[in-house]
Amino acid sequence: MKKVLSIVCLFLLVGYSNAQVVTAMTKSAVTMTNSTAVTATLQTNAVAENISIQAVVTKSTGTVAGTVAVSASLDGINYVALPVATSTLALTDVTTNTAIFNYTNNNYLYYKLTFTGTGTMVATPSASVFSSGLSNKHAVGNMLSPYSATSDTTTNTATSYVTLPVSNWYNTVTIQSVVTEISGTTAGTVTLQGSIDGTNFVTVNSSYADVTSYSPTDVATSSKLFVVTGSPYRYYRLSYTGAGTMSASHRGYVLPNKK
Repeated sequence: MKKVLSIVCLFLLVGYSNAQVVTAMTKSAVTMTNSTAVTATLQTNAVAENISIQAVVTKSTGTVAGTVAVSASLDGINYVALPVATSTLALTDVTTNTAIFNYTNNNYLYYKLTFTGTGTMVATPSASVFSSGLSNKHAVGNMLSPYSATSDTTTNTATSYVTLPVSNWYNTVTIQSVVTEISGTTAGTVTLQGSIDGTNFVTVNSSYADVTSYSPTDVATSSKLFVVTGSPYRYYRLSYTGAGTMSASHRGYVLPNKK
């Protein structure tokens, strides 16, 4: 009997780790009207070897035009646009526009499609996500300041830091930087750094990361997603050095991804 149960449990485990799931994204509105944007969002709960997002726009009236763009997030509030070449659909005046955006590994926790029309038109948007190869659950960690707070503040040309250690080996580690303006003109540079000893940090090698820095702009909130392949560092740190006269709060989130 124990042997039978073991076989059943193994079967269920294999089935789960190779599951295929299709989920409808939640839309902010039923129809696209003229240039008013409609969004469709989804929180993913598990790592997947492949994530595919299908966007469909069905014409009702007028001349359909505009774009559909994919963005992603770790905090579910601040979304960052994914590369235009692989994550944007240009709408044309046909009965049905559709595109499938494919991503290897589920490097993000939240996905969003933004349907934006132009001119005079009415259309119905829809969106769904297909994930395959589900395994362990996602877990996002908050990076901490030197004072163990979940944010640090950069004032003028000073530098603030938020840090988090990452245990074990991962296929990818995704890190989101969020800079929120407090006063003045937000500027400067956020740099992604890594360390082995947790004390001495270097800029993450560009052979591991898609980007290693960005410049926040003078808006309410600036955000950037960094994806590090493999586990070359034990600690990750976001270093934010300001410029001019300014004050801004800086947060960081980390999502380790193991297939």
